[in-house]
Amino acid sequence: MKIHILFFLMIIISVIDVIVMFGDDVRPINRFGEQIFCRQQGPDQKCNAICQRKGYLLGFCDQKNCLCKVNHQND
Repeated sequence: MKIHILFFLMIIISVIDVIVMFGDDVRPINRFGEQIFCRQQGPDQKCNAICQRKGYLLGFCDQKNCLCKVNHQND
């Protein structure tokens, strides 16, 4: 029984870790289901961008990590 509890806790911790790690990363798709890429990089490179997409106007593409980020404003 203790093994089941330990296994369950390991799964919960893994899920929480993934959520925290990728919380600001956005990989958007357009209305046709295609991924949106950085303008500076072609679709052959795996950098999904949100740069000028509606609803994500404050987004930018992190060229170093090839991840999309969202700027946080302090209101």
